Amino acid sequence: MVGELLDVSRLDAGAGIHLDLRPTNLADVVRYATATVQAQLTDKQIRLDLQLPFHLYPVRADVEKTTWVLINLLANAIRYSPTGETMTVRAEAIGQQVQVSVQDHGPGIAAEHHERIFQRFAQLPDPSGYRGGSGLGLSIAREFIATQGGRLWVESELGTGSTFCFMLPISN
Repeated sequence: MVGELLDVSRLDAGAGIHLDLRPTNLADVVRYATATVQAQLTDKQIRLDLQLPFHLYPVRADVEKTTWVLINLLANAIRYSPTGETMTVRAEAIGQQVQVSVQDHGPGIAAEHHERIFQRFAQLPDPSGYRGGSGLGLSIAREFIATQGGRLWVESELGTGSTFCFMLPISN
């Protein structure tokens, strides 16, 4: 959480985010990020369905920040997924961008909260009593993706799980 607060304070101070943009294979980022959370997947007996095409165009991205974003999305999906469920991670080229999505089968998010969850310190009511994290992760994740020329959003309905997606431009 301290690291997240430091990132937020740098953004607030106008220091911006230092990026090391280079051609990046998002399939490699996906493999690394999913390997990083493997112990959490195993602990909750969550099966991972990894859908990566044989060839994926490289994107213009900061590997470290993009990996951080994906690990954050994966950790959230694991946290809200019931034990024994399947989680799907896919990457695909769409036009001049590559989209990565993380789909879970958790409780879902009501439409009126889709934008709110990306605000700093946002906490949503949870009928199960689970108290979320700091409320900074998704805010920082969206900033990291936006500063790379991409976008991050959620597709979700209550009771159907959530799919968090981000897109980054293909590298020229």
